[in-house]
Amino acid sequence: MKVETAREKFLTNFEVYEHLNEVRERAKATHQVAQTQNLDTIAIEIQSYLRERPTANPEFAQSQESITAFLKALHQEGFELEKAERLQLINSAPSSEPVLYNLIEDCEQRFPEDRVQRLLELVQEHLGYEPMPEMKDE
Repeated sequence: MKVETAREKFLTNFEVYEHLNEVRERAKATHQVAQTQNLDTIAIEIQSYLRERPTANPEFAQSQESITAFLKALHQEGFELEKAERLQLINSAPSSEPVLYNLIEDCEQRFPEDRVQRLLELVQEHLGYEPMPEMKDE
């Protein structure tokens, strides 16, 4: 297999989810259902996974507008993050410091505690957050 264009751009989970919806709708509209059976299988599995992620958090669903607002807020607040780090923040929507430290390289050296807290606030404000599993009292 030959790669025509290597990593033209990074995609968020939201963009992948939206693209799959568009591809499936186009296939249905042009009656190419039989030709897209393999695509449907893959798309259904990916969409099922993405429905459970922050992309479709029932309390705060991500949208193109919320992602754009988040990226603008990062820039305005002076957070110097790599593209891959911004992508990880959008896709994971971390709600705790340990998760954030895993997403941002050398986070504890690059950002003081108050900046880490502000970053978590921006994530929650614009992207929602990954719901935490409820703890059962025994």
